[in-house]
Amino acid sequence: MDKLKQKPRDLNLSGRISKIRWMVKFQRNFKHMVKTFVQIIMSSTIVGRDDTIMLKKIEMPKFERFDNIIKKGRYFASKKGIKPEDVSTAIDEYRKEKNR
Repeated sequence: MDKLKQKPRDLNLSGRISKIRWMVKFQRNFKHMVKTFVQIIMSSTIVGRDDTIMLKKIEMPKFERFDNIIKKGRYFASKKGIKPEDVSTAIDEYRKEKNR
């Protein structure tokens, strides 16, 4: 009779809890690995041949280079007499031709 009064115990409960903990830990690690992999892919050039893939790191150019390009473009435009309105008109005409 004493056996009937006892609450039934699930002997596999501790095993289930450890599996759940392992799954949660795996999911966290997997998310971190995917995030890291995506960051590597986004900052790399992918080159492949046959069954080989190579990743080449791409570095952001310095803004000084952009400033020099902008200065040269403005200098060229001022020498040729190109105004901002001319550029806008040329872009609009190109887009109209492209959409035809």
